[in-house]
Amino acid sequence: MKRPVTLRGRRSLLRATTALMGAVLLAGGLVACEATPSQLATDVQLISAGISSFAGSLGKQVGISDGLVAKVTKYAKQVSDDAAAVSAATSGLTNATDTTGLVKEIASCVQAIADVALPQIKGLANASLYVSLIDAAVSLLPTILAAVGLTAAPSAAAIYAPTEARLILARKL
Repeated sequence: MKRPVTLRGRRSLLRATTALMGAVLLAGGLVACEATPSQLATDVQLISAGISSFAGSLGKQVGISDGLVAKVTKYAKQVSDDAAAVSAATSGLTNATDTTGLVKEIASCVQAIADVALPQIKGLANASLYVSLIDAAVSLLPTILAAVGLTAAPSAAAIYAPTEARLILARKL
């Protein structure tokens, strides 16, 4: 004889299922949490350090044109300058929307680096390291854009979860 499922049993089951799904989504980095100004500053500094490391290392590679190195270096300098400005602006703020233009420019420069550099570095010995670094920076773009109330362009699809991207950028080259 089957035992009937009571209303209380259904509610418990629903609550447990909802809690489990929430935990899975949070663990997977699929739920965007509101970023604090200090998290925004940390993320843009990680992006800046990773991109600067990439730009510095790229110039030492055989077979990379001086034009590509110059473009990447120019964009990396802009990212670095903007990241410093974001860090300065977010220290002590409770709302990071004052940095919208800077974050937008960081996202634009990182996407430009990805667009010009990725096709050129595919054949390098360190290509996988470079690609993962650029992909990590691009993966953090939706996070930093969301922190200032913007949405990422469809071309800036995240390859890594924010936590993974931060770890990759922190180790640099």
